[in-house]
Amino acid sequence: MGVRRMAEVRIGHPDPANPTRWSGFLHPAQQEGGAWMVGQGPRLRFVPAATLQLESILLQVESLEKAKAVLASNKLLGKGTSDVLELDSAKIWGLRVHLRQE
Repeated sequence: MGVRRMAEVRIGHPDPANPTRWSGFLHPAQQEGGAWMVGQGPRLRFVPAATLQLESILLQVESLEKAKAVLASNKLLGKGTSDVLELDSAKIWGLRVHLRQE
């Protein structure tokens, strides 16, 4: 499928707009464009949710076309747009996984 890296982790939180709450925990990470840049790892983005939960992960792939073919052949292809594919979350225990070519 050509996964290069995990690009972003989205965490649902009742109060995602309160970055000071997370700054001590994530120090020395810096917040940029609504996401926390933690070293060379994936970005952490907090999004609105009723409870604290893992919302989704974003994987960078070499080719969306190849990833789409692999997912379709394994019956794992979910929704998608021209620039992002989603795995069928019903088939992976509810986890939302998005693929983007970067």
